Amino acid sequence: MQDKEDDTIFYEDSKAKAAGMQLRSLQCLMYNCPSTQNFPNVESLRRHMETQHQKTFCKICLAGRTVFIREQRIYHVKALRNHIDHGDPGTDKGAEILPHPWCDFCEQYFFNDQIFLDHLQRNHLTCHLCDDHYKNFYYNDYLSLETHFNKSHFLCPYDECKGKCYVAF
Repeated sequence: MQDKEDDTIFYEDSKAKAAGMQLRSLQCLMYNCPSTQNFPNVESLRRHMETQHQKTFCKICLAGRTVFIREQRIYHVKALRNHIDHGDPGTDKGAEILPHPWCDFCEQYFFNDQIFLDHLQRNHLTCHLCDDHYKNFYYNDYLSLETHFNKSHFLCPYDECKGKCYVAF
């Protein structure tokens, strides 16, 4: 049986389809909630949970954890900052969630260290001359890296070399 909403999903039978649809449904996750409505999107569900129950999802986890919405952890709105800064221990219901790393340049959190490192390598610069002690030190833009070249290395003073960038010794 093919799913009506997602044509890449097929179910073995109607029982499996009902279980799959339940996992994907956007209903309130609070056990005692009188609301039985299906919300049109995650943002509507999140707003309902915040206004009615003072609970919320971590938006960083929503973007980074590939689990069903019913498997996402929910937090009291006052406890969300603690989750972001310190993570969560593992439980029998879910794996440990590490603290979310912060990019000082972009002023943005990332789900885990690997996604953060990928971001740094794609969007920021590192000095190719520094030894391993400084290999994880990043610069926001080339101007910042050029300042580093001037202070810590020898930046070629000729305009022809400066125009090529990264000409330092």
